[in-house]
Amino acid sequence: MDLIDTFFDGNYMPHGHCLLWKPDLLLMHVGSDILIMLSYFAIPLAMLFYGRRKPVPFTNVLILFSVFIFGCGITHLMSVVNVWNGYYYIHGATKVFTAIVSFTTAFLVWKLLPSWLEAPSLLELNTIQKRLEKGNITLKPGELVEVRDYLSEQIKKRTEELEYEIQKREEAEQNLNQIIESAANGLILVDNQGKITKSNEKAEAIFALYDELNGQNVSDLVDRPMKKTHQGFVETFFKAPDIKTMAQGRMVKYRSPDGITKTLNIELQPYQQDGQSYCLATITDVSIMSDLVNKLNQSELKFRTISESVDAVLWLATPQLSKILYVNPAYENLWHASCESLYQNPLSYFNKVHPEDRKILQQRGEGDTPIWDIQYRLRLDNGDIRYIREKGKKVCSDSGDAIFLVGMAMDISDSLALEKVQKKYELAISAIRDGVYDWDIQNNTIDASNQLKLIHGVAENQLWTYELWRSKVDADYIEEVESKIEQHLAGKSESFYAEYPTQVNGERKWMLTRGRVVERDANGKAMRMMGVESDITHRKKIEEQLWLVEQKLSAVQSSSVDGLIFTDTQFNILEVNQAFSQLLNLTSAELEGRNISEFTPQQFRQKENDILKQQLIPLGYCDEYEKEIISHGQQNVPVSVRSWAVKNNRGSIIGFMGLIRDISARKAAEQTIQNTLAELQRKNHELDQFVHAASHDLKEPSRGLMHISQFLFEDYSQHLDDTGQKYILTIRAAAERMSKLIDTLLKFSRTGRREIHRESVDVEKLIDEVVEQSQFAREIKISTKFDASIIEVDRVSIFEIYQNLISNAVKYNNQSVAAIEVGSLNGLYWVKDNGLGIDKECLDQAFIIFKRFDQSKEGEGVGLSIVRKLVELHGGKVWAESESGVGTQIYFTLTSKEVDSA
Repeated sequence: MDLIDTFFDGNYMPHGHCLLWKPDLLLMHVGSDILIMLSYFAIPLAMLFYGRRKPVPFTNVLILFSVFIFGCGITHLMSVVNVWNGYYYIHGATKVFTAIVSFTTAFLVWKLLPSWLEAPSLLELNTIQKRLEKGNITLKPGELVEVRDYLSEQIKKRTEELEYEIQKREEAEQNLNQIIESAANGLILVDNQGKITKSNEKAEAIFALYDELNGQNVSDLVDRPMKKTHQGFVETFFKAPDIKTMAQGRMVKYRSPDGITKTLNIELQPYQQDGQSYCLATITDVSIMSDLVNKLNQSELKFRTISESVDAVLWLATPQLSKILYVNPAYENLWHASCESLYQNPLSYFNKVHPEDRKILQQRGEGDTPIWDIQYRLRLDNGDIRYIREKGKKVCSDSGDAIFLVGMAMDISDSLALEKVQKKYELAISAIRDGVYDWDIQNNTIDASNQLKLIHGVAENQLWTYELWRSKVDADYIEEVESKIEQHLAGKSESFYAEYPTQVNGERKWMLTRGRVVERDANGKAMRMMGVESDITHRKKIEEQLWLVEQKLSAVQSSSVDGLIFTDTQFNILEVNQAFSQLLNLTSAELEGRNISEFTPQQFRQKENDILKQQLIPLGYCDEYEKEIISHGQQNVPVSVRSWAVKNNRGSIIGFMGLIRDISARKAAEQTIQNTLAELQRKNHELDQFVHAASHDLKEPSRGLMHISQFLFEDYSQHLDDTGQKYILTIRAAAERMSKLIDTLLKFSRTGRREIHRESVDVEKLIDEVVEQSQFAREIKISTKFDASIIEVDRVSIFEIYQNLISNAVKYNNQSVAAIEVGSLNGLYWVKDNGLGIDKECLDQAFIIFKRFDQSKEGEGVGLSIVRKLVELHGGKVWAESESGVGTQIYFTLTSKEVDSA
């Protein structure tokens, strides 16, 4: 079928693409091909039409020539078709056929051309005929001799041709008989009346009619239900002969004279001999093949039953793992991924293998050793680590080429302790941790694996029987287990599944037995059942521990001060704890079954629906949000809510869990804080007004002193001695200093209440602006070392911070060149200098307002205090490190976001 599908595949690129779909080119090529095609078809039709009126010599050559011309027309027809559809296989086949016919025609033309030239031409024969018809011209004796000789020669050649054709027909018939007799399958030749004219020995053996097959009507051989319509099939076939399979692909039943029913596959093919139409039938006895197919299906069912019952992952793949041929459902439980995803991407399992162990998998099946036994780890999506043991084999052909890989992967996480004790644990591919049994119900015999006997504490050489197994089942469970077996044997359940305790070497263990009927008779009676048994003692202990955990969880739930609620996917309440019941002033029975939206005020429902659609359902959880709930008989209660989806082991959402916390006290505290903040803001506003008024009132006397001292100095300095002039200048300087102190104090007061507006700031460019605006009167050298030059800060504040720190570094510096380093690393910023430095015992006082360590320098002593306030407004802190005479280092941090490290 693949060859036929390929032959009729028209999905190749059409020839129109090569012509760029240009109308002029399409018209030129398609039009000319159509005209040529019509011309080629017209020539053989004309020869057929006029050839029937009068016999012509060399008929075979003319037929070949007509077929050759017709084939040429077909090739041009396919050229037109391929402009829009790429049927290139059909086109190529027509060309091959035309090439063969054209070569044969050319060969015969060259061979017969001399004999054609010896015959009189049509012009000569017509001239002779006209002369004879007129009767006025008498043929000469020589001409009559020539006519006689010519006719004799033509008769001789025609006789030879007929003898040659007879010989060829005899040879063809002999070859046909040889082909029929030597065929591997049965062959019969049927005429258009349905009568068998020839048959080979294979056909006679299949029909068990050794000397009686020839002459039989083929309709008499088919099964009775088909006899009435079979003759119609024969007539239909001879009207439109075609190669096809009998009964449209179904097997035909035939009962031989000795009473044996056989399944036959019959294929029909038309055959021509001596102008007579025949049907050549190929007959194959597929009875044995049918039995083999049934056994193969049983074997596959047995394999699937075992593979789908075990906990280990069984897989089959091509040598390069380019395609997964089979993987059992255990893959989904172990890898937490669907089998379909593995079929689509055979290497997807590799992504969950621990990165350190992936090299181990890459070495499977390499080298001369085709068998591997390896261990590696899986890292699941939830972060869990599972330990896997994988055994497998590379299956090779007789020539040594790899055919496929087969392997089995087992979760050995729970048995690592045992593996440490048993350092060498040999396990064949067919040997698994579970015991396997094959129960022949009709004969009441059981084929049990050694592992099954081992987990039951039975010796390997002891015969395993149903009675022995029954004696192992705890007496309190045997009735229940046998009832499940009987239900499955009767066809009332798809499979058999039961758990029961047993005693193994004096120790109580739990077994899980699973099985399925794999064979039933025609009446549906169970004939054979296969299954596995597993030691689930460890799982049972875990289940007991889980039960204890659930009890503890229930105790925690009942004692929780917060409300807990569990709903279905439609948010209908399934379970609540006591705290939630008390919150709504309703009992658990009154709450269960009601929808959670009933307790949500109308103004909060749209917000809650948006959260469910945008977070809870798609993400499986939602951020904490606040709302109110309606408490029975009381005012609405403000609560905070956190929810998450509850999923089953397949990842499907089966419900939602919610944590509801009463935040009435917190809301009251928040209201108190808001009121306090509002009062504080009001007082700060009043304080700002007071500071502004006080600064204005305080600056008025200082301005008066400055003006009076200026007037005194200008008008009376010539009447005063040097001491008097010095006093006047001292008064003026003190007044000016008082005015500056008042301005500085006002600035410091406002700094603590400044609003921070963050923006992206390039600190390296900002340092250049600080230096440019400061216009220092001495030589300085500034170096920058920022690991991130773009940060999110308040531009005005950061400018003022660096302006104060760099000004101090220049001001308090006795070196010829003030060297200053400005930089940052991992969120820590600094300004370092080579100046006078500060004594270590005075470092704690460096950021106190109006504190000055060198009274000879200008300034009011508030620069570092302002720096500290601006840094704290950014959520950071500032400190100093210094030694007298070796320079000072000011460090500070900012809760800023670095946006560019360039």
